[in-house]
Amino acid sequence: MSSPSTTARRVLTLRRHLTNSSKQLPAAPATYDWTSHQRRLPRLPLPPLETTIERYLESVLPLHDNEAHQRTVSAARAFLQGPGAVLHAELAERGKSFFFCFLFYFSYSLLTLF
Repeated sequence: MSSPSTTARRVLTLRRHLTNSSKQLPAAPATYDWTSHQRRLPRLPLPPLETTIERYLESVLPLHDNEAHQRTVSAARAFLQGPGAVLHAELAERGKSFFFCFLFYFSYSLLTLF
């Protein structure tokens, strides 16, 4: 076992070596504009509404009892057969415009803050 003075010397030598290393990492920039790459990224595909609703129903299944889950399934089917198809088509059409994508990413970034 090393004596305290030997251990202290080793720690000081290691610290001195690490702080005087010539291979220092470059300093990170003060700010980084992460939005500068958005236009070069490929667009994410919009999944079919049926797939989204199926995944939603699978995700809430552990949270519901049978009665609540049946109500959720019937509400999801009504949405799919009613306004869901129209809204999904509009979302797919708007997703082609840059302005809509900007609003989507802006609103999503605000939601992730809370």
